Amino acid sequence: MSRTARTVGALVAATALLLSGCVDVDSTPSSETQTEPASAERSTEGSGGPGDLLPGAEGTSQPTADDAIDDRPAADPTDTDPTDTDPTDTDPTDTDPTDDDQSEQPELGAPGIPACDLLDLPATALPVIEDIEAGGPYDYPRNDGVHFQNREGILPDEDRDFYREFTVETPGLDHRGPRRIVTGGFEETDPEHWYFTEDHYESFCEFDPDRAEVG
Repeated sequence: MSRTARTVGALVAATALLLSGCVDVDSTPSSETQTEPASAERSTEGSGGPGDLLPGAEGTSQPTADDAIDDRPAADPTDTDPTDTDPTDTDPTDTDPTDDDQSEQPELGAPGIPACDLLDLPATALPVIEDIEAGGPYDYPRNDGVHFQNREGILPDEDRDFYREFTVETPGLDHRGPRRIVTGGFEETDPEHWYFTEDHYESFCEFDPDRAEVG
């Protein structure tokens, strides 16, 4: 073979080799082209609706300020203001209503006439008091319920029809005895004053049948 023929053959071979290399470069996919579909697949994999992702998973949205407010612990409804007052507290200036009732009751006893308690009277006085409040009948109808003249002047001076006297029997005696209840007031069954004498009008004490000191 001549030198010229060998040169031409070498050029043809080199041209063929060069052409084959270009074809390989164009047909080989680039790294970017190969990685893009995988990235797309990963981005779509597991991308379900809201709430499908577990906490901390890829793609979870960052908490917002509203979420932080919602996560704050709720206030305990049992907590109370330390300044609240006990509804059971009462005003120390409040007074016992029974004190007013006692203050409204009239004082017993006139000048020279002491007060006495119902329980200090003899037992035979109690049925007489009941008969007076019932308007009778009395054990001594001719003597009980008659007007007492107050000639001794020991009781307060009143009209002649103001006082009435009633017999309180003394056990062991066969007569009326010295004990009496004298009432004052114009209403026979609801007297304003009650007096007791155990020595036939020489001394008196005033009592109230509705008031008795027990204990």
